[in-house]
Amino acid sequence: MSNSEWMRRCLVLAAQAQGWTSPNPLVGAVVLDANGKLVSEGFHKGPGQWHAERDALLKVSGAVPNGTVFVNLEPCCVWGRTPPCTDIIIEKGIRNVYVGMLDPDPRMAGKGIKRLEEAGINVQVGLIEEECRTLNAAYLLAREQKRPLVTLKVASTLDGRVCDTSGHSKWITGEAARASGQRLRAEHDAILVGVGTVIKDDPQLNVRLENEPPIRPVILDTHLRTPQDAKIHTSGLKPWFYTHHANANGHGWDVRTVPLDSTGLSFQAVLADLCSRDVYSVLVEGGASIASSILQTGLVDRLELFMAPKFLGGGLIWGDGLKLPLALASQFEIREHAILDQDIWLRLESKKHV
Repeated sequence: MSNSEWMRRCLVLAAQAQGWTSPNPLVGAVVLDANGKLVSEGFHKGPGQWHAERDALLKVSGAVPNGTVFVNLEPCCVWGRTPPCTDIIIEKGIRNVYVGMLDPDPRMAGKGIKRLEEAGINVQVGLIEEECRTLNAAYLLAREQKRPLVTLKVASTLDGRVCDTSGHSKWITGEAARASGQRLRAEHDAILVGVGTVIKDDPQLNVRLENEPPIRPVILDTHLRTPQDAKIHTSGLKPWFYTHHANANGHGWDVRTVPLDSTGLSFQAVLADLCSRDVYSVLVEGGASIASSILQTGLVDRLELFMAPKFLGGGLIWGDGLKLPLALASQFEIREHAILDQDIWLRLESKKHV
């Protein structure tokens, strides 16, 4: 295998922990012997567990003289919950290390590379870096821009309707698309909706798949209108509320007050607070109103669009009300697509942010 193929193997390994590692990054590692033969591989499984390099190297009895390590993110060089990965790489006699990208964490940020080079190890940085950055887009946004990655999920008809003229939206898409939506929840730290969705649909806002990580419900509720008996209070993790209500602490809920802007509650302020609480990825669900408001902020990084082969001709259209001129239109690139039974799925990324 080529060096690029070994690094892609690291990405495959790392992705096995999708949804489990936040606020840590997704990292995989591959160890080869002096002859280029695979010796071991590993990946980071979650906070407090071994980092990928240590996970892989601890599976090897003894040293790996003149061996090679591939890892998609710069090895750590400081103590945290676990020992520095640079130490075990040096101890095992590794001669070459290929790194996908530098770690923007200021505790590393090239210091891990320097530590390895000072020990006489050959280090190359930047192997398939774009692919490495894509895998850890949420971690990088949190480190570099102090905000979570925002994914907007929309289920609509071919003519963009998210409900019919009577307000009914169950079910626009089929079972395969809905199952895909559940997997999306498992890949994100938080799920965000407006209070209108809570009042209208009384959703659970949890992950209904076995052996998948839970998700934090986040409710934008300007006047704290969420019912006391709403399902979100008992169906999963404790919900977090963002409001502009003067008596924000009167409910015994986890409530934060944020300022208002032209779209309502300041989405930028909400994101900054979520990031400070180690929420690095947010899945936005809900109706046409919240989709329009959040698109207007320009802070949507990814769009997950599920389209049913149906035509309503009436009802709410997602994104309606924006009325942007063509020159200011939100621009996305299609990255993946598939047919889910009869529904169309598109994964798009913003040209502006990711």
